[in-house]
Amino acid sequence: METTDHLRMKGTGNSRKARVLNDVFVRTAHPLLVLDRDGAPIIANPAAVELLGLTDESRWDRSAWMAGLQPQAAEVLRECLEDVLSGRTSESGPVRTTDERSMLSFEMFPLPGGTREKYAVAIVFDRMEDVEERYLHEAVRRLQAAIDPLPDTATMLDRIVERVCKDLGAEGAGILSREGGRWSVTFASGLLERGRSFDDEEARRLFPSLLDGETRVLEDLSDDACEDLPEPIPRNIKAAIVAPLRLQDGIGGAIICTFGHSMRFSPSHIDYVQIAGALASLALKGSQAQAGERSDDGLLQYIVDSLPANIALVHYPGMELTLVNEGFRKYIGDVKSLNELLSMKQEDLRERVIGVLEKVHRTGEPYKEREMPVHTRSGETLYWDAHIVPYPTSSGDRILVMMNDITDQVEGRKRVEDLVRYADLERVRLQTVLETLPVAIMVVDKGGNILMANDTLRSFIDPTDVNILVDLPQLEGRWTETGETIGEEEWPILRALRGERISGLMSEVRAKDGKVRTIIGSASPIMAEGEINGAVIAFYDVTERRAAELDAMISRSKMELYLDLLSHDINNLNTSAKGYLELLMWKGGLDERALHLTRSSSALLDDVARLVENVRKLQKAEAEAMDRSPIDLRSLIDGVVASYGDIPSSRARISFQPGERLMVMGNPLLRDVFDNLVGNAVKHSGGDVDIEIDVGRYISEGKEFVRVDITDTGPGIPDDIKEKLFERMERGHTTARGHGLGLYLARTVLEMIGGCIWAEDRVPGDHTKGARFVVLVPPAEPQGPDDA
Repeated sequence: METTDHLRMKGTGNSRKARVLNDVFVRTAHPLLVLDRDGAPIIANPAAVELLGLTDESRWDRSAWMAGLQPQAAEVLRECLEDVLSGRTSESGPVRTTDERSMLSFEMFPLPGGTREKYAVAIVFDRMEDVEERYLHEAVRRLQAAIDPLPDTATMLDRIVERVCKDLGAEGAGILSREGGRWSVTFASGLLERGRSFDDEEARRLFPSLLDGETRVLEDLSDDACEDLPEPIPRNIKAAIVAPLRLQDGIGGAIICTFGHSMRFSPSHIDYVQIAGALASLALKGSQAQAGERSDDGLLQYIVDSLPANIALVHYPGMELTLVNEGFRKYIGDVKSLNELLSMKQEDLRERVIGVLEKVHRTGEPYKEREMPVHTRSGETLYWDAHIVPYPTSSGDRILVMMNDITDQVEGRKRVEDLVRYADLERVRLQTVLETLPVAIMVVDKGGNILMANDTLRSFIDPTDVNILVDLPQLEGRWTETGETIGEEEWPILRALRGERISGLMSEVRAKDGKVRTIIGSASPIMAEGEINGAVIAFYDVTERRAAELDAMISRSKMELYLDLLSHDINNLNTSAKGYLELLMWKGGLDERALHLTRSSSALLDDVARLVENVRKLQKAEAEAMDRSPIDLRSLIDGVVASYGDIPSSRARISFQPGERLMVMGNPLLRDVFDNLVGNAVKHSGGDVDIEIDVGRYISEGKEFVRVDITDTGPGIPDDIKEKLFERMERGHTTARGHGLGLYLARTVLEMIGGCIWAEDRVPGDHTKGARFVVLVPPAEPQGPDDA
């Protein structure tokens, strides 16, 4: 109500209007003031009170509220207020608060109404963020403009300290020159005095890192610290920035800015002083011509060479590259102009860059873009951070282009994002797969807690109630091979947590339903950064399979026992009967019919003996894979042919040329194969028969074999019989005796050594003209000189 009464006292004459105005101000979040013609606030809303640091006692006092602003602010605001009292709107440029925390600007307009007293409404804006962003650029531009036309070094340095003092609002600024271990004030402005000096020891005490090239920043000096300052430095300073001057032979001095109150220096303050120091260094290094040249490009070269960004200075609109640092040069090579560089890029990028440069030149505002995609002619996409800043000079407009290639960072981030998505997808897929597997899977952390278990594992244990380290040793289990109980520390998952890798161990464990199950399992540690982070175990239940294998082994063992007993007894009986028949024929006195019956009985006993022998051979061939060894095939076949030498030539004629040795891989049963084939050709001929045996090389599916063709002129084999001829207990349509095991034995033996056998017609398409049996046998490797 105090402000409402004040308005009424000033002649507003409308308490309702005052109340409404006060209510609007209070409810507005933006800082607002109403000032009288003397600049004293009569209304200040809470936002303005907080921003300006007003108190209840000082809120209505002109000098009190302006005390929060730096001295030059009063004159600026007075000029704005005069415009407003004349009926015009006005605005002020930014002015700093005394605590350096804000950079304020004011927009003012007359307060409408019928009162005779004039008032101004002031809207306050905190421009600190905007100003800080452009401060370095603007300060450098002012420095450049201040010294650009100067003819000599001394005048240039005077102008630098004067400009620094004004730009930063410092009470004093100066150049400290160092020569022969002495520091002296050679150029000064404000409180600093020329001609005073101190030595290196004093410099090291006050600014310990200055001689090492580091900038010294002092924001809040105590009174005791001021007393220790060397004589040329004023005793009443509270803050200072001291930046080294780099000359050809090292640190040749410093530039110093002093303040009579504590400061909170921003990076822009420090950068500005450092650039001013660089400019002063250049001024001290050269002559008038050198100073004039380096004050422009020399200063920029110093700056851009010190920054990690890729920087180029473009002369606009000519597009010449007048300054390029090493980082930028790596990307453009020997290109001299931006137009030449853009001609190598895609059209959309050229148009985009030219448009940005035109906008920066026209508006004078910096341009920024994060992660700007750049498409190369090869189809590759790069990503850049772009900063484009106007830099006008007396010789023409130039634009500073700063580009950082962040392709690796962007692609790295995208790869991480892709990996995260992929990992999530794979985790779901893995969980789905594991739940469908018949294999039990369990994953535990290094503390033994089960992190994941599929349904198959849950049929053995309940993972919600088990800690492996505590409960697993209590489970009942034994090793299948030895029958010994599994020790507490012998469980595969516990061994995996100690770093072991276990594979294919068979054991018997009691599941949660009380039944003993036979399992085969493997376990492995999970490593992370060289340390064991957990373990995984997988096992499958082979109880039923194990039982079936044991039953099969018992049955086979019994069958072999029965077969051995049968073979032994039959052979004994055959031997006795054969002996009786041979004795009967030897004594003689038998008539023709009795002699025929005796010979038939003897032949029948021979068939029984061969049957028993074939059964034993089949048992041996199918029970185990017999070892293969090199065999001379021609010699083997020659022996088979010789065994049929007592057959009358009028009945069977066998043609075979032995030739040189031909080594193949086989076993002792290979002779039985050819003996069976030749014997069948003779036995099933039904009369006279010609048998021809040929041996040669043969390639099948890229593999080399030795091929043996046994061709006869017998009755042949029908096509429907050829397909079943090599099956067990299958016989051809002949009158000869047989049990159908010979060809089955031949196929079994050949397949066991890697060969094969088939039957075809001697005359293709006419099976009545005789049969041909083809046998393929793998050759012995390597072939020696005699293995032709």
